[in-house]
Amino acid sequence: MTDCIEPTLQVDGKSVSVKLLRIPPMDLSSSRASMQPCKILLKIPAQQICDAAKAEWEAYAIRCMREEARLDRPDEDDWVAMAGYPPLEEVIQDQEELDFLFGRGGRLRTVAISKTCDFDNQEVCVEDKKHYIYLDNIRVEKIDNFIVWSGIGYRSLR
Repeated sequence: MTDCIEPTLQVDGKSVSVKLLRIPPMDLSSSRASMQPCKILLKIPAQQICDAAKAEWEAYAIRCMREEARLDRPDEDDWVAMAGYPPLEEVIQDQEELDFLFGRGGRLRTVAISKTCDFDNQEVCVEDKKHYIYLDNIRVEKIDNFIVWSGIGYRSLR
């Protein structure tokens, strides 16, 4: 894994430890009343994201290819399927695929972020939110050699 550049997290414009970050297992709508919205900017080198999500991407591609074989055809509207599920480094160049895989509810978002930011997303339940920042309504994009998530997160009221 590429580890020369550390992931960075800003909350309301201030740098904080990425270890405070959590990705909720479900929508935070019931918890928002007791939490404070904040602006989030999470920036991780794209290669680190690709390295972290490689095994999950390959497993996903195998499942899709099996389904396509069962149906006796790939999805002709899906360039990734038509290209034979290329490496993530190629796939993330496409904004639609980046959103699908790493955006809100994305198939690979939680595993990639938790691995690159070195935390176990399962170690804290949503009810124990007093010391954590939760991603919620965010946008993902590739900027230069980084994957950047930005938007609204939530933290506990203190």
